[in-house]
Amino acid sequence: MNYPTTQIEFEKLFSTEEQCQSYLTSLRYENGYLCEKCNCTEFWVNNRGVYICKFCKNELSITAGTIFHGARIPLTLLFRALWYIVAPKNGVSAVSVQNILGLKRPPHGFGYNDLEGLWFCQEEKNYQELLK
Repeated sequence: MNYPTTQIEFEKLFSTEEQCQSYLTSLRYENGYLCEKCNCTEFWVNNRGVYICKFCKNELSITAGTIFHGARIPLTLLFRALWYIVAPKNGVSAVSVQNILGLKRPPHGFGYNDLEGLWFCQEEKNYQELLK
């Protein structure tokens, strides 16, 4: 897995919504898509980015079960929030991230507890754990 080590690398890897979705997909399906219900490997993606199994029609959003689930702001903004937390050696506060990103309040489904819970991962640079 390719992890950014500088701000420039981060911006190249995660500058669009599609790049962020692709990254989450590669983390979730390291060995390719596998339906959680029927173990089918064939799927299609609808216009909302939801994966739908061709056999049983099970639907799965790429953000389901992650800290991004239910967030109503773009993944690019959420990825930046994570970057601002894990990139500095000493980390930053949740309020600082909120101010840097220009948010009046934490995004729906992504509150201070989620941000504060990331400090453990920041220490270890365990990026995959952040996204699970």
